Amino acid sequence: MAEIGKGNYACAGLNLDSTHQYRLRIETNGNKQYLSDYVKIFDSPPIDSISYDIQGTPQGAGLNIYANTHDQTNKVRYYGWEYQETWEFNSGFDSHYKSNGDTALHRDETNDNIYTCWQGDTSSTIVLGSSAKLSQSVIIKIRFFLLLHLQRN
Repeated sequence: MAEIGKGNYACAGLNLDSTHQYRLRIETNGNKQYLSDYVKIFDSPPIDSISYDIQGTPQGAGLNIYANTHDQTNKVRYYGWEYQETWEFNSGFDSHYKSNGDTALHRDETNDNIYTCWQGDTSSTIVLGSSAKLSQSVIIKIRFFLLLHLQRN
C-alpha cells in the first residue's frame, strides 16, 4: 500500500477471495516486521432496508441516504459496500416542437420525451461499517452520502 499521509495507507482496490484467509504485514524502515492474525473474508450480507432524511444546510436542502443490515450468524464484523446511482433530471421548460433541419414540427410528447433524462454512475468511494465492538452483528443507519440541492437566488 502507498502512504497517503502520516501513518495512513491506501490502495486502489483489493480483489479478495472469500475462500482464503488474509493478514496484514507491516515492515518498518528499521527492518522490523509486524504480522496480524489471519482472518477470513466474509461477503457483506444483503441490505435489510434503506431510509433517508432531509435536513436544512446553509447551502440549501440536504438528503442523507442510510442503510441497515445484519448478519444472523454473528460472524461478519466488518462491512463494505459500493453502489450504483441513477439521477433523474427534469427540464425547467417543456419543448413542444422539434426541428427536422428546416421546419419546426410538433413533438410527439409520449414517444419523444426530452423533458426527463437520466444519468448513472458508480460509487467513487467504498462505504465501511463495523460491528466489532457490538454484541450482535448489526449495522443501523450507515450513511452512504449527503446530497445537497443548492438554492438559486
